[in-house]
Amino acid sequence: MEFVEPWLEDPELRDAAIGVLRRYIRTPPQMPPAVVAFIKRHGEGLPDLIKREVFWKDPGTQLLDRANCALGYTSESEPDFSPEVKAAQATYDRGIRAAVDARSAEQEKCRDIWQRARRLDVVILPKRGEDEPPRGGLKAEPASPGKGT
Repeated sequence: MEFVEPWLEDPELRDAAIGVLRRYIRTPPQMPPAVVAFIKRHGEGLPDLIKREVFWKDPGTQLLDRANCALGYTSESEPDFSPEVKAAQATYDRGIRAAVDARSAEQEKCRDIWQRARRLDVVILPKRGEDEPPRGGLKAEPASPGKGT
């Protein structure tokens, strides 16, 4: 714990320290004494992620005050955009929807063509075990040595 503790003060290492501390709290069946001492030492000054981990591990803990911990996610209100930005966003949305509709229409046309092609009575390759060449007079010739791949 003494190794990780200074990381909480460093802005670049803070997230890594929180991750390590959460793992120390979460992993063992009971919180190790060093973790309990750390929580008592820092108390309410701990980041909310660590506090939440403590409460998830031990909902009845007396180490922290539940009232001082944001246990759930609170969403931020949507920003109020200017009318120009709202109009641009609406235009963008209409364009995206039109593109999706056009793609769906083309996909449906392709599906139609595929279904019609599947119903055609054309043999491209003979069935396994048959020696007859495909219809239309095409006959596959064996590859001669030195040609092709």
